[in-house]
Amino acid sequence: KSANGISTIGERSFISQFPGHISAKVLDAPNSKSVHMWDYHGQDHQLWFWDDESIRSKKYPDKVLDLHMRDYLNYKWGKIHLGEYNGGDNQKWDFGNGRLVSSYKALNMDIEGGSF
Repeated sequence: KSANGISTIGERSFISQFPGHISAKVLDAPNSKSVHMWDYHGQDHQLWFWDDESIRSKKYPDKVLDLHMRDYLNYKWGKIHLGEYNGGDNQKWDFGNGRLVSSYKALNMDIEGGSF
């Protein structure tokens, strides 16, 4: 793991720790559907890369980070999971004010009860 959370393997750069992230944990995809925060160990399911405006897992490159819109519509917050790419705003991300921000309603990625 590099000091800034970015590793280069071949021609691609992988992110393990996103800017603005203040936890010792990293985003981890334990399977092809879900994500959570976990201690860093550097396996492929903790490495992420940009694909245009979407973020993909090195372990599951056919999936993208996806904000669960139904959760947001029902509860005004939404879980983030891995989903099949459909081009929706809930699958597009950017950095704003040092935070990972969804294109869907400009929602910040955050940890329930904490700060990402």
